[in-house]
Amino acid sequence: MKPQPAAKKPAAGQRDWEQERKEREAAQQAEMAYRKRLFFAVRQRITSRPRDTNDLRLVVGALLQSEFFTAADEMLQTLYGHRSGRLHELADTLPADQLALLMLDLVLVPALDVQWDIDADRELLDAAALANGVDAEALRADPASTPSAAAHAGGKAKAAKPAGAGPVKYRCPDTGSTWSGRGLQPAWVKAALAGGKTLAELEVKKEGSQARSAGVDDDGAGDAGARTAQVDAFEEAGA
Repeated sequence: MKPQPAAKKPAAGQRDWEQERKEREAAQQAEMAYRKRLFFAVRQRITSRPRDTNDLRLVVGALLQSEFFTAADEMLQTLYGHRSGRLHELADTLPADQLALLMLDLVLVPALDVQWDIDADRELLDAAALANGVDAEALRADPASTPSAAAHAGGKAKAAKPAGAGPVKYRCPDTGSTWSGRGLQPAWVKAALAGGKTLAELEVKKEGSQARSAGVDDDGAGDAGARTAQVDAFEEAGA
């Protein structure tokens, strides 16, 4: 019986490649195991408390990592006064209800970008229309058909007066940010109290107590009227 030839030893370069592959796979498995432990540790903390604005801001931050093209970015500019690149800063000041609305806008506005692909996916926009009782096919068939002016104005009025909005009661002496005293304390109030100030020191004087915020209002009512006018103008332009 003929002796079998000895198996060839792998070349040095092949041995190095095999070793690198094994080390890479081991490192990937270790990293995956760590990330799973981290995920469950974080999730355990989240599920042990009520959801809050920080959770919503985390989701907004993830959505803002997407690329928004011209039409979507222009709509965000119209709605919020900022393009996607600067919405991180705005998100840090918004209350929970407006953060949730921003999240929905960030999910839906990409469907507006048809410049390069007229068949671009609009599945989420269609789903939102269905969920909110909007007849998408009727709008396509009749470009002039829009929700009634009364219904449209009613929706804007509700958006302009979120929960907690009201006459200005407290004002930040450094930035001019305001708070009605309703709802959760905004960050600037917490910072001022932590720095030794009292609510009485932040309270707007009697002669100015009836003035409403014309700038930044941490209740979310600040420039809602201006945003409403911007949206109306955008819609009337047929964009």
